[in-house]
Amino acid sequence: SSDVCSSDLAGLARCAVTASSFRNKGGSMKQILQAALIASILASSSAFAGTISFSTAALTGDIAPGADPGATFDAFSDTGVNESGTVSLRGYLSTTGFEDCDNGLWLGTPGSLELVACEGDEAPGTENGTTFIQPGGAGHSVTNDLGEIAFVSRLEGDEVSIFEDEGIWLGSPGDVQLLVREGDQAPGTDIGTEFIGISTPLVLNNLGDIAFDSGLSGPNVDLSNDKGIWLGNISQGVRLVAREGDPAPDTDAGIVFRELHFDNGRAINDRGEIAFLAKIEGPGVDYTNDTGLWIGDSDSLQLVVRAGDPVPNLPIGSNFETFSAPMLSAKGEIVFQSTVTGYASTWWLWKGTAGDFELAVRQGDQAPGTEQDVVFNSLDSDVLINANGELVFKAGLSGPGLD
Repeated sequence: SSDVCSSDLAGLARCAVTASSFRNKGGSMKQILQAALIASILASSSAFAGTISFSTAALTGDIAPGADPGATFDAFSDTGVNESGTVSLRGYLSTTGFEDCDNGLWLGTPGSLELVACEGDEAPGTENGTTFIQPGGAGHSVTNDLGEIAFVSRLEGDEVSIFEDEGIWLGSPGDVQLLVREGDQAPGTDIGTEFIGISTPLVLNNLGDIAFDSGLSGPNVDLSNDKGIWLGNISQGVRLVAREGDPAPDTDAGIVFRELHFDNGRAINDRGEIAFLAKIEGPGVDYTNDTGLWIGDSDSLQLVVRAGDPVPNLPIGSNFETFSAPMLSAKGEIVFQSTVTGYASTWWLWKGTAGDFELAVRQGDQAPGTEQDVVFNSLDSDVLINANGELVFKAGLSGPGLD
């Protein structure tokens, strides 16, 4: 049968050898075999790092805790594990005789999973009779190291319209609270301007801060200012960080945000900072300098780097051109990839702070630990940075003897 596994060395290993789980995400048997290979590699490292033991968090056919009596798990998706070893998963239930709750979110340690939210449950913070539809569906959930989970869910009920049928909730099993809902007044905007079309992925830090972007509707809203980024928590509410049409900090007068791109789940840290990519428009802006990266919070944003800026330690005319979505460390260091004018089809990976960053690695560099002239030739987008500023990344290689 299918299972979800968790390692007792939190954060080191996770396996989800559930065929249905991979297929729900569009996966293939090749991906399943790769997952099994990763798990075997991690287990084999025990000769160097001590024994790694795995325990089963959930099995298909198991009774689903907190669901209707007798309901069992039928499949899993969107599994996760935090630094404390708390597992999160989305479970799909056997539906025979259980018409309301056939999918939901669970959180806990192996053997002690608890239901967070199930389809058909009353949605906290809403009108009586308003219930969840697919809570956390399609990867719309995230956990932090304190065992909190944030998720997006659609809603249904007699009083629910299409303009208020989605929201964000945060909490733990038995204590889930509504943070924001479509149709709510959007903080930092004119009276009558409301959230519509809350976007994912959500990001969540260990302070309980959630960052998200959303569309807007209401008076004086048009295509030039109908999207923003917000940051907040249950106790303090949410605050506007940036909105399309607003002045872009650290640029010339009249230059405003044209497009906001906040789509990286690691673009928040425990200092309450977020980082995002944006397009700008205004006087003197053209295709060579219309993109930048910003870092900050609801009180202060700072430009990190902008297309058209000169690249440190390269000849005059070598300027930043395009950027990847940024990542943040716990200490506020930002990591991003870029291309550079004059270096066609070459990627560069940078690390540092606003105004003080340096090249970490670039395409064509000698790959450490390999034979002479074996170099990096591609970089996976999934780059990680820890609190010490150390990077982990996956790269393709080229050179003598490689094919």
